[in-house]
Amino acid sequence: MIRTEGLAILAAAVLRLGESEAMVLQLYFVEELSLDEIGVVLGVGSARVCAIKRAAIDWLGEAISEPL
Repeated sequence: MIRTEGLAILAAAVLRLGESEAMVLQLYFVEELSLDEIGVVLGVGSARVCAIKRAAIDWLGEAISEPL
């Protein structure tokens, strides 16, 4: 039950991500594209993709650790 609640909280947080953050996480974790490949898709460099991914992961960490 706790795992289900945690997944629901994470899913709700993911829905609040910006479009580019959500896209980067989708391409990286689900589609398993490299940072370079994601950069080509988005038209940016791999360093920018890395920064977007890090920011999204950091934001999700904060969002799911907030008290309800």
